[in-house]
Amino acid sequence: IADDEGLIEKGQQIAKELVKDPSLIAVVGHQLSSVAISSAITYETNNVLFLSHGATQADLIRDEHRFIFRNIPSDKIFAQDAAAFTERNAYQKIAILYERVFSSRRFAELYQNYAVKHNINVTAVKSYSGWQKDYSDMIGTLVAQADFEAILLCGELPAGAEVVKQLRKMG
Repeated sequence: IADDEGLIEKGQQIAKELVKDPSLIAVVGHQLSSVAISSAITYETNNVLFLSHGATQADLIRDEHRFIFRNIPSDKIFAQDAAAFTERNAYQKIAILYERVFSSRRFAELYQNYAVKHNINVTAVKSYSGWQKDYSDMIGTLVAQADFEAILLCGELPAGAEVVKQLRKMG
């Protein structure tokens, strides 16, 4: 058991150490896509089966990989399903809030692409930093400038939960 702490360099270091063990046949881990993708190269090169339980970026799985897998849908599938959910619930006007990290921004972009195909109007797109504590300015601007029926929030914990808490507090 090793903790990469969500850091690419640490994940790569752990992968390099693990593959030194000739009895190792598989690794389960590296939840973040950025860490999983960079560490997967080491596992693939050393013929070690790698299963990520959290990496959703499409780049993890490539045709040439024989030993790299995930047990969670990709961001593309999640975004397509989120757009279908929006359509099923008859939401026509959506605001998107995303955390300024690659995975959240990418998910917001994928959702927007599917929203267009489902005739869903994205009326606002705003971003926030996970280190912030007060999101009231962003929320106030969103409410004043955009007409929306629902919000798609793309972010990580704990910041995403704090955004939801402040959205509810501000009505």
